[in-house]
Amino acid sequence: MSTLRCKDIPTWFLRIAKDNNEQKPVMRIDMEGGGHEYLLLSMSESGELINDIYFASSGSTYTTQLAEAARMLIAPNKSIIKRLFGALRGDDDLVEIFKQLGELRKEQKFVEAYNLLKTLSPELQRSRTILSSTLVFSQSVSDEAYFEELKTLAKYHGDGPDLQFMLVDYYTLIEDYNKALAALDSVEDRFGPDSAL
Repeated sequence: MSTLRCKDIPTWFLRIAKDNNEQKPVMRIDMEGGGHEYLLLSMSESGELINDIYFASSGSTYTTQLAEAARMLIAPNKSIIKRLFGALRGDDDLVEIFKQLGELRKEQKFVEAYNLLKTLSPELQRSRTILSSTLVFSQSVSDEAYFEELKTLAKYHGDGPDLQFMLVDYYTLIEDYNKALAALDSVEDRFGPDSAL
């Protein structure tokens, strides 16, 4: 295992893993306050450039996160809303909410963004796209809010293999050790064994 430093944060190369029929470097970042972030790097054919980064803590890639943020920041319209969420709701009120959300995100008003997302219908709040944003924003609200969003994630999307890293702590906190161990197994299947886990 080799280490490098990214702005004084210990970053470890762990191994090469197969992901979606592609060989990808697995990296671990050791956070200053404790905890870890695992990354899967999608490399160019030459292996010299990073095309994308998968973050275990969010269960998504950088380009997906960027695209979702861009959709929120760009003036959303009914057709974008309908494409994102199907035919759930594409009315003018929802378009206005997404415009407000984009402004709040830009201004880094995460508590207000969280509160705005909580005004959406329960059906929309449970969608993977909205829940991903709500989870991020809830960390600025309180540990309890974050716990409740993890609970919702586990209930509606808990079977997703890309979300297991996020759910390990949740299952441990609720003392469902069988699910915590199953989530850890899923993480190890994807990233390989690591003593930090």
